[in-house]
Formats: sequence, structure tokens, C-alpha cells
Amino acid sequence: MRARVAVGLMVASFTAACGARSELGASREVVLDAGPADAALPDAPAPPVSVPARVSELALGDSHTCARRPSGAVLCWGKDLNGQLGDGQTRLAQKFPVQVVGLSDASEIVAGTYQTCARRAGGRVVCWGDNSYGELGDGTTSSSSVPVTVAGLSDVLEIAAGAFHFCARTRMGIVLCWGRNDYGQLGTGITDDTALPTPVVGLRDVTSLIAGDFHTCAVRADATVVCWGRNSAGQLGDASLRTQLFPVAVKGLNDAVTLAAGEQHTCALRSDARVFCWGTNDRGQLGDDSIVASLVPTLVPTLAPALQIGAGDSQTCARLADGTVACWGANAVGELGNGTSADSLVPTPVLTVLGAGEVELGSEHACARVGPRGVWCWGANGFGQLGDGTDSFALSPVQVQGLN
Repeated sequence: MRARVAVGLMVASFTAACGARSELGASREVVLDAGPADAALPDAPAPPVSVPARVSELALGDSHTCARRPSGAVLCWGKDLNGQLGDGQTRLAQKFPVQVVGLSDASEIVAGTYQTCARRAGGRVVCWGDNSYGELGDGTTSSSSVPVTVAGLSDVLEIAAGAFHFCARTRMGIVLCWGRNDYGQLGTGITDDTALPTPVVGLRDVTSLIAGDFHTCAVRADATVVCWGRNSAGQLGDASLRTQLFPVAVKGLNDAVTLAAGEQHTCALRSDARVFCWGTNDRGQLGDDSIVASLVPTLVPTLAPALQIGAGDSQTCARLADGTVACWGANAVGELGNGTSADSLVPTPVLTVLGAGEVELGSEHACARVGPRGVWCWGANGFGQLGDGTDSFALSPVQVQGLN
């Protein structure tokens, strides 16, 4: 539902800074005793076995979770009252992964409140789930429990999901949005909903895109950031509280790489691996050791160098350069994964997650992809969105089952 972007271009610099690591078998000294000339030498250490990855990407909605296979297949689990799991059925909850029907070439997945979308290998987009506001982008308001094609899109490089709206970035840097638009989150200059992709006014140089619940933001080619939509808590970062129907510049931010957006707060990962956040801060979601809202970007001061960021309703997480994950903000049902249910105003480590390749957040749950085989989730689980076969919330990470 919220932003998730891995910053691959930063990995090389961190590797150089931290030193390359190589895995070598244990060395062994061989002493040849006097004996038969054909005595066998000890076996050489076996080469490491390459374990194929079973998940390439995660996407989290309000109460459902999806995983993309390297093959392009997609599996989902959790709440399914609106068909957001995409397997042709609707049910209250599905506690283990089920495969999305007819989708075998997904290159990217995102999840909204009751919907899911995928970018296909050729640049087209499909969506499934609730369509009350035209979120499926097919020109109708008819919901679907299987993927339907978003109309008029053929060269998409990136997609983003808000609560009830979606956006796509094309190869030309243009952004088109569809769905709910009561706060101008589609960037069309009006507040009418639309069931078809409609261009955001005045944007032709976008390099990264993200959507919060009722606002949307983009990184431009010059590394500045613009946002539009609801601004009740300063989540647009323009030093005001005015809803904006057109993109406005985020103040003081000119070196952004990627973004994350929650219900009423937004964060940016800068090129120096530091994280800045703005908007509401009533649960500590800005990470600055306060509960004071900020209308402009403010530094998360105690955070180690980050490679990726994500945001939920009232919490934020970062995947760090050392492979760990840190989270801050709301924690009533274990959203921070630190073994407690107490909010935190500063980043705290997620327990047991080491070597993370990705972290994604839903409304009140989070998941991390760890190594080639594991997906671990924590937080709210009332609809089985953690994928561990239960409906009990988890204060620390539990492993998703059924992704073999």
C-alpha cells in the first residue's frame, strides 16, 4: 500500500565502504605420510550450493500481503472480502498464500486497501479487488477477483498504490493516476474520481513515485520532490496545511532518491543514505524523538545508513546497510517488530531479521524478505496477513508458511 523502493545504485558504495566479503571454505593442511603412492588425498571442500530465490518482491495492503516469484507468478494471503487476493474467490480471510489467476509475468506488485496491482513484463498493468472508486483502472466500477487490464497503459516503468488510488510512471517520466480523488490525490486539478488513468498536470520528468493514503509524491530528474493531495498534517512538505490539486515542491529537499508515504506522513531517502520525514508525528512516525508534527522534512537523527524505506499508517521502517531493519512510530499490535507493544519515537531494531533484502509495510503489519528462501512478518494479523496460519498479532517476526 505504501512506498517501497530498493536503492540498488547505493549498494556498491556501501560495499566499498564496509569492505567486500567473500565466503571461503575452511582451509585444511594436508600432511602426506610415507605410504602407498596411490593413497587418496582428502576431498576438496564442496562448492557452495546456489539456492534459488522463491520470492523477489513483497507488497502489503491494509490487511493482505502478496509476494512475487522470480518467474513472475504472484501469491497473496490475508483479507479477501473484495477479491484482493486475485485467485477468483472472495472470502473473509485466507491464512496461507494462494496464487493469482492468469498472472505469470509480473515485474512489480503494489497493494492498496482492498486492491492489488501488478506491472507486467511488457509494461502493461493489471489490477484486481474492490473497484468502488475506479481503482482497477478499467473504466468501470465493477470489482474483480481476478486481474483486469488497466486501460491505455503500455510503457509503464513503475506503479504506486494509495489507499484507494493508483498511479503509474511511464518510460517518458509522465505520471498517470486513477481511482478516488476527493483530496486531489490524482493530481488532475479537480476532485472528481476517475476510472481511467489520467495524467498528473505538469509532470514529465519523474524518476520515482509513491502514494500515501490520500496523497501522492514523486522524485523529479533533478532529485527534488513534489507532492499533491491531502495535506491535513503537512504530509506534502510544502510548509503549509493546504490541500493541493497540483504538484507542489517539498521544501529544502534536492537530493532525494526514493520515497515512502503513510497515512499522513512522508519520508525521503537521500543520496547520502540519510532519511528525512515530514507530516503528522503523534505516534513518533517521524523518528526525531518527539511527537511534534513537521510541515517540512526533518532528519531521523539516530538512524544508521539506509538502503530502503517504507511507511505504514503511523509507523516507518528502514532497511539498513548492514542488512538489519529498524522501525519507529506506532506499535500497539507489534508494528515495530521489537517484541513490545510500546510506541517508539526513535528507530528500534526488528528482532531476528538479519540479511534483509527488502522491507514492506501495510497499514499495521510489515514483512521482510530475508535471504533466498524466507519471508518474515510482524504486527496485525486479524485476517491472516502474516501468513503463519494464525490470526494472532505478532510482536516479533514470524515466518510465512507455504512459499516453498
